[in-house]
Amino acid sequence: LVLMQLPAEAIKAHLKWGWPVAIVQVVFPTLTLVGALASQWLFDRGILALADGVLLGFAVCVPLSLFAFAQSFSLSKLLRAMLRFQIDREVVGFALPQGLNMALNQGLVNVDVIVLSGVVSANTLGVYSNVVDMTQMIRVAKLALSGVYSPLAARLNAAGNRVALENAMQRMGTMTALLSLPVLLVVM
Repeated sequence: LVLMQLPAEAIKAHLKWGWPVAIVQVVFPTLTLVGALASQWLFDRGILALADGVLLGFAVCVPLSLFAFAQSFSLSKLLRAMLRFQIDREVVGFALPQGLNMALNQGLVNVDVIVLSGVVSANTLGVYSNVVDMTQMIRVAKLALSGVYSPLAARLNAAGNRVALENAMQRMGTMTALLSLPVLLVVM
């Protein structure tokens, strides 16, 4: 999952939205669904059809994500930077609470699946889990924009530019609302 999402999401630092949204939010879920349905229809694999769909999604999206990453970043510079790894305290201080919040949020989202696993069959649980994942597309705008906002906020905060930080937060809130409302209408 990291090999697919991280390269695609890193492109957002250049404020390029096409590749990340296409790969992570459109191509991967679509291939997962199509692959799972095809596996079930052709091979009658039951719950394992979901795993087949996910593997198909990864098989296509990981190379696609790395290709998109290479369009915006130098892979050789990335490898050199990885070899001389340094921790930036300001970025970690800002990103750690946000990452913890998002991890806990995702954990709360999946508690129902854990509870239901003791009550319903694996096939029913798989269908329920896929439906829940599709309806969570409303959060796409928030997640897509937060990856761009984190480094920007850390940079502005380190520079002590409070006015620019507040303006960026206002623009981010407006953009999130503008992207979330159409998705909400489509899902409803």
